[in-house]
Amino acid sequence: VSTHEIVGSGSVDSCHTAVEAAMFTKRHGRPDLQCNKNSTTVSFDCIHQPSFVRHSANILVFENFFYMASAVGTLPAGHDETATKGGSFPLLTSPEEFLHSATEVCPVPWEKMNTQFPKEASQNARWCFSTMYAYLFLTHGIGLRDGQEITVQQSVGSADVEWALGATYKELSDELGILRQPTMA
Repeated sequence: VSTHEIVGSGSVDSCHTAVEAAMFTKRHGRPDLQCNKNSTTVSFDCIHQPSFVRHSANILVFENFFYMASAVGTLPAGHDETATKGGSFPLLTSPEEFLHSATEVCPVPWEKMNTQFPKEASQNARWCFSTMYAYLFLTHGIGLRDGQEITVQQSVGSADVEWALGATYKELSDELGILRQPTMA
């Protein structure tokens, strides 16, 4: 139980500046002297990012992206307000729709937050950060274009897509990397 009282509302510009500075200071398309690599092939923290990722026609995001998009009503790509707002999944959306969600949720006064975003009220203090982080992760972190379509979903068939899938992918990638290393005689 928190003993802090939240008063006021957030600022989308301040949130953008703070999240970008803290997590995404190495931007694509600019020289990155610390990495000594072509900045179009590295993501945040000088980690190599395969070029096929930013050019992929089929990007799937899940888990926190799903819960956040569902709670704040992220719209489909192209800002299609005729679609059911935040209720139809899988959701074909774009990074710029997460930015739009941030501009909607950040300035909401705290006393109105629970009535405007009742779906996951226990998380309402996080939506400004979460929507901005999602936008910056997709654009600055992995280099997607603002309007590039991505799919947000919670399940594939009857199975939930969760962090375990990502952990499995990482473990398999690490194992493949070990297997590919040349052996020394």
